[in-house]
Amino acid sequence: MEKVPLSDAQIEIIQLQEYYENTSINNIAGIVNIKNKVTISEIEKALNNLIKNHDSYRIKIKKENSEYEQYI
Repeated sequence: MEKVPLSDAQIEIIQLQEYYENTSINNIAGIVNIKNKVTISEIEKALNNLIKNHDSYRIKIKKENSEYEQYI
């Protein structure tokens, strides 16, 4: 994984999350209505393809010595 600096927007989101600790301030909920029959394995395959093709879903952010680091 490659270490990449956090953007200003990411830092702001982290600061908000720390300020509003133990809340769901950054959670986004939604509903998808699927009209055709779909198997769990088809959903897993679709999600794995989404993750594979979009860097933003593979980002890992961890805190090291009070500093946040981002890895893609």
